[in-house]
Amino acid sequence: MGLLARQAEAGRLIILLGSAQPFQRPDLFVEGAPEAWFGRPEVTLTAEGKEARFVIPVQPAEAAAALPLTLTLTDVGRAAELTVR
Repeated sequence: MGLLARQAEAGRLIILLGSAQPFQRPDLFVEGAPEAWFGRPEVTLTAEGKEARFVIPVQPAEAAAALPLTLTLTDVGRAAELTVR
């Protein structure tokens, strides 16, 4: 499982993750700046389930662009932690 893309917009963060094994029910937990709040992501599976697109609300809005981020991905029977710098 790995990071394919990251896009920061005012008030939301978009993360695209890929996997050789199709995702089943992925969830993503985001940690960043101490003042940032990351909400529950909206998840869309593409590429026959091998890509998961997460759209995460962020407050304050400018915190979406702050780095580093720690991403904890969970799926049925597996998990991974990624650091985005």
